[in-house]
Amino acid sequence: MTKTPPHLVTLVLLTALTVLTLNMFLPALPAMREVFGVSEAVMGRAISLYMLAAAVLQLVLGPLSDRFGRRPVILGLLGVYVVSSVMCLLADNITMFLIARTGQAVAVGGGILGSAVVRDLYNGRTAAAKLSLIASAMAVAPMLAPMLGGLLEAAFGWRSVFVTYALLGAGLLLWCLRDLGETHHGEGGSAWRLAPCSSLVFSGPMCRCKPLG
Repeated sequence: MTKTPPHLVTLVLLTALTVLTLNMFLPALPAMREVFGVSEAVMGRAISLYMLAAAVLQLVLGPLSDRFGRRPVILGLLGVYVVSSVMCLLADNITMFLIARTGQAVAVGGGILGSAVVRDLYNGRTAAAKLSLIASAMAVAPMLAPMLGGLLEAAFGWRSVFVTYALLGAGLLLWCLRDLGETHHGEGGSAWRLAPCSSLVFSGPMCRCKPLG
């Protein structure tokens, strides 16, 4: 197991996965509705259930990572994410798809625990500066994600979006196995204190973090 702290790009990628998972599949919703033969309201549950699960996870991921460490929680979440993405890809009915899509909400952990890692490594203004840098780097993601999803759906069909999710999740899991060392050792700040920064999940770079420490 690597013991070195992660590079900043790793934390940016974890946050990027959060944004991409929320937005990239949106252009494919009409095609998915036709394939599954459901109404627009039922298909909309792919968004509402995801948001509900993400909100619940924001309450529990911080304490879990404080207790068990950032690295194992992040790696576990990425594993669940890959499995959920593959289940979405293979889904042949709306029930299976909605369950799998709800599982993809674990992507929210990237933004929350990425912020916790920053707080482990830095204090005060330095921590706030790093968080701001991550948020600034993610400014373009909410705009590019639907565009990329639309291109994938038009060229290869809606399932290609979830192939992309699975590949991104697997690639990031392998990257984190190499780069993401444990940063929490039972001392310093708690991830719970960084819950406000999880607004990155829903509002992108508009999170206004107060200086820490």
